[in-house]
Amino acid sequence: MAIGFKKVYSTEGTPVFQKVLENAQGGFTLDMTGLTSGEEIPKGALFIYDESTRKATYVRTAKVHETVAAQIAVKVSKGHKVKVGDSLDGVAVNAINTANADYDTLTMASNVSADAGDILATHATTGKTTGLGFDAITAEENATLSVVIRGTAYARRIPPVAQEQLPATLILSNSY
Repeated sequence: MAIGFKKVYSTEGTPVFQKVLENAQGGFTLDMTGLTSGEEIPKGALFIYDESTRKATYVRTAKVHETVAAQIAVKVSKGHKVKVGDSLDGVAVNAINTANADYDTLTMASNVSADAGDILATHATTGKTTGLGFDAITAEENATLSVVIRGTAYARRIPPVAQEQLPATLILSNSY
């Protein structure tokens, strides 16, 4: 009898967590505010969740590529999920230029000042309960998700996030 190999296809993609030690208990319903039905939210995305309402709100983030001082045009690293109409740190995004291979340029409604490496976000996370989405999710009414609150994530494999936006029990690893 010969050994046979069978090719198996998977849709899992690249792992984003080195180790998951704990998810927020019970699961949550996705808050559709600001989302389009059918929109894909990547695994490892930042969420604010509420234990009493059992709702999780997706926080879109963008990493500033180059320091800006009171400018309307803000260069952000590729890989963000920001869209026109979103509000980053309280300022609306009027246009997105994706022509450059190294970064995207966001045209903001008013002047923005930020340092290279800063994370701009659609929701303030200070004082909120946050975590990272365990799986990728398609935005739709009554979609459910799990939120990782304790473990280690590969920082380069998730949407941009600052350690300050996460619970202290969630570690961002710079290894691949």
